[in-house]
Amino acid sequence: MIRVGVLLLIFFSSSCYGISSMAIDIGNIFCKLAVVLPGVPMEIALDSASERKIATLVVIKKEKRIFGNAALPSAKRDPLTAFADLPSIVGKKLDHPAVKKYQERYPYHNLNYNSSNGLLTFSIDDQHFTAEELLGMFFEYLKNTAVKFSGAPMNTAVITVPSYFTQSDRLAILRVAELAGIEVLQLMNSNSAVGVNYGVFRRNSFDANPQNFMFFDVGYIGTTATVVSYKLAKSREGDILEENPHMFVLGVGSDPFLGTSDFIGRLLNHFVETFKASNPDLKTDVRKNPKAMAKLSVEAQRIFKILSANPEIYASVENVMQGRDFNLRVQRSELEAMCSDLVERIRKPVNTAIEASAVPLDSIQSVILFGGGTRVPMIQAALKELTGKSELGKSINSDEAAALGAVYQAAYHTPGFKVKRFVAKDINRIPVLVTFPRIPKEDETDVLNEDPFITRTLFQTANPCPQKRSITFNRLAKNMNFTIYYDEIPSDLKSYVEGSENLMNVTISGVEEAQSKFRNYSTRGVKAHFSLDHSCLLRLTEVNLLLDLINDTTEAQQGASALQKIADGISSFFGGGTGEATTQDTPDGANATTSESSTDATSTPTPASATTASDAPTSEPPATTPAPPPLKRSFVEPLPFEVNMVDGVVPSRADMADSRKLLRELNALDEERRETERLRNSLESNIYESREKSQSEPFTKHTTASERSVLDKLVSEASEWYHEDGFTASKKELEGWIQKLAAVVAPLDQRVHNFEQLPFALTQLSESLSNADKMLGIMKAFKIPQPAEKPTTPEGSAENATVGEGDEAKQNDSTTSPLPQLLHIFSEGEVKVFEGLVNTTKSWLENSTAALKIADLAADPPFTMLDVTDRVHRLAADLHFYSTKLENWRVAAERVRAEAARKAAADAATEQSTAEPTVAAEGQSPSEDAQTEPATEKEPLTTNATSIPETTPRSDL
Repeated sequence: MIRVGVLLLIFFSSSCYGISSMAIDIGNIFCKLAVVLPGVPMEIALDSASERKIATLVVIKKEKRIFGNAALPSAKRDPLTAFADLPSIVGKKLDHPAVKKYQERYPYHNLNYNSSNGLLTFSIDDQHFTAEELLGMFFEYLKNTAVKFSGAPMNTAVITVPSYFTQSDRLAILRVAELAGIEVLQLMNSNSAVGVNYGVFRRNSFDANPQNFMFFDVGYIGTTATVVSYKLAKSREGDILEENPHMFVLGVGSDPFLGTSDFIGRLLNHFVETFKASNPDLKTDVRKNPKAMAKLSVEAQRIFKILSANPEIYASVENVMQGRDFNLRVQRSELEAMCSDLVERIRKPVNTAIEASAVPLDSIQSVILFGGGTRVPMIQAALKELTGKSELGKSINSDEAAALGAVYQAAYHTPGFKVKRFVAKDINRIPVLVTFPRIPKEDETDVLNEDPFITRTLFQTANPCPQKRSITFNRLAKNMNFTIYYDEIPSDLKSYVEGSENLMNVTISGVEEAQSKFRNYSTRGVKAHFSLDHSCLLRLTEVNLLLDLINDTTEAQQGASALQKIADGISSFFGGGTGEATTQDTPDGANATTSESSTDATSTPTPASATTASDAPTSEPPATTPAPPPLKRSFVEPLPFEVNMVDGVVPSRADMADSRKLLRELNALDEERRETERLRNSLESNIYESREKSQSEPFTKHTTASERSVLDKLVSEASEWYHEDGFTASKKELEGWIQKLAAVVAPLDQRVHNFEQLPFALTQLSESLSNADKMLGIMKAFKIPQPAEKPTTPEGSAENATVGEGDEAKQNDSTTSPLPQLLHIFSEGEVKVFEGLVNTTKSWLENSTAALKIADLAADPPFTMLDVTDRVHRLAADLHFYSTKLENWRVAAERVRAEAARKAAADAATEQSTAEPTVAAEGQSPSEDAQTEPATEKEPLTTNATSIPETTPRSDL
């Protein structure tokens, strides 16, 4: 986590709480949630119980839903209401092998398909929920968990999925996220997410030489081996070509039906058979008891986890069924013997990944483990033997690596964040082909021997993602249907993909209408654009009719002439011509042969300085230029198309709208239930608090016996009702009882509060009055001296004064100037109003203090706390206003004095420089020279001081 904090994240704007995202590593048993937001490192989000790992579990009871770790106890007590492993079955049909294995793990669930839309549907208590709706509820819970943890909105996410997920599986996850209100930035393969997390922290160790690693994952449902290569390579980011670390997925091998659930299933069968053998007199089979099977399953999961670190452990389950307990000593060697064939199956994914990557085992630097199943010693031993590695890599957090790698991608895809570029190149594992009808040529007659369909490879095996492709259907003149499908499915995915080979049927329409619309255009066919995006999802993005228009030479000349006029206009604007139209002369013969359909027309522009044809001294014809080639323009006309997904069940828009409506209704019920529980708890606390208050000393002192009797009676009635009907009461009934208690308790409680707090409030008011008296004295007496302007020297005095006399006169002026004028800061009206407020408050304080001393303690006081606080606030507001005004005036006066002093100093310096003695000529005294100077050259010795304005300044100065 500390390393994540050092990572990569630079936030552009400091005030964008909308810029945040999350990553969901969705597992079948547990999931991880990571968040990224401004100013916070990428980190794992905790649930309400501060757990880092969240159970992928939904419990549905009557009008009540429980999610995550909080649902684990309920799932054990009532397994019929608990739904786990949901990611393994969404997007699949009822006959899919993964669905059949799900039914084997949870035989007590009523799982069928909806006849109206074909979706897998669970039935419980006359309620029906599709698998996508249940998983959508869980995604909504994860979103709310991320919001509560981060305190920021979370509307976007990167979601990890197994690499063997097909197109229908991935589309189902997108629909689930849509139900939860989550915008999916990318569906990221979990093995690639782990690779990103591993490479991001080691970016400085990569160079141009590839470094090969294998990531091996044993999850709850499937097993995956991935060979990746890290190296520095150039990539384009916008218009910039940069060298950044790259991760290339070279090969992947999977077993979608080999996971820890198979090992736990073997252990569970051992527990069941042992329990049956030790209890032969059981009336019913333990396998037909959902609660008993749930208890044994939970214990099998616990024992399997403990045996990864311990050679033996005792399994113990109380009251499995019919009061019978289960106790058994389990050794690791027994588990290894039971699962020996399962361990052998890990060879195939490893060999498939090595073969697909074409990287020999000795070139792989390390085999890095992630996933809960890789902690099992027998799996590690088999992997060491298979790869020839003495040690296996355990340098990543096998539980959180995928989530942290995915949240890095979330930050990369989110505008507003900048991360150090790390390019992850995933691959398409199954080739995608397209088959379309063959369109014969016009002169082709023998078409019976030709194949009526043409097949092309759209995306090959190991094609990097994202990638774009296009196919042009030449000579297409009418509507057409074509099919896109998987081909050459790898052996490790055959059983998983079986039945979902065909991906989509596409219908292109509107071809004839578009061609008739553009009759003057020639067509080059129809072009379909496909993309394999970051989520490894195949999409048909657009279909266009390709059109060409070939213009004749007349139009070409007109176009050239128009361009020439534009060029001449621009040249004239910048001074390149006279601004007049340029004349071009063409021979009569050329004009005679020019027509709209002619391709030989020529034109000879004549320079402005040349003579015209009629004035030419010779009869030689002017030189001609070659005719411009015909203009060819290409256009595209979008065509309508329809995509029909056939690899899985796709709900209609109406079905999706119904699912969203169902989730909104359930959310409203949950909110009402939470509010009802809050009111129930509030009523219970009010009952106990009211009972305690009625017996407390302050309450007894300030209430009468009759008032306490009424309160005690009401509390008894409320308590009796609460214990009898409170747990089944509605929100309205709870609110009614809370209001009844408040109507009796609140006035008495307010009375007690007033008597306890009024003495302190009066003391505070007295202190405020003391401060107000001081301020009032300042307002009456405080004055600011206003600097007076220095009197100007009388006219003619300067011209008769010598330099020494001028200095003496200036000194006398400074000592005999009048005292500065005094200016009042506060007006008489302000002083009068404030003085009236102070006197009124003093009088009220004296009367109130006397009244409180003689007041009846068991009755309401003569005044309330609100009366006191209002007066305190009024005094405080006026004190703040007048003190602020005083401070503003003080600052302004200091500024005026400083400006006057600066000007006086500047004037004195000017006078000193003009009064310096000059060098007299021979035979002339300095005084005579000074007397001959014109009087007009003398400057008056004045000081222009800025006076303080007499108006009262605003309070907000």
